[in-house]
Amino acid sequence: MTLHERSRSPSAKNKLPEAFYLDQMSSRPDDEKRQLMRQLEDQVADLSLYLEEERLQHRETRHQVKTLLAHSFLQCLASHHTS
Repeated sequence: MTLHERSRSPSAKNKLPEAFYLDQMSSRPDDEKRQLMRQLEDQVADLSLYLEEERLQHRETRHQVKTLLAHSFLQCLASHHTS
């Protein structure tokens, strides 16, 4: 289950009723609604970019650790064979 699916699941804690959101949005003028939607879209885009950067950084870190461990293992094997 993805994070998006979990956040939309009925078991999500502290979930406000949908009627609350609809009431909040219906009481706002259209221009304000559009502005809020643009702000939310910008926030989603920023968070998506941040998440992708974190994924790439994590992948690179895993690769570096794997390389370091392989190198250390080979050094350990070489030292045992020469002893």
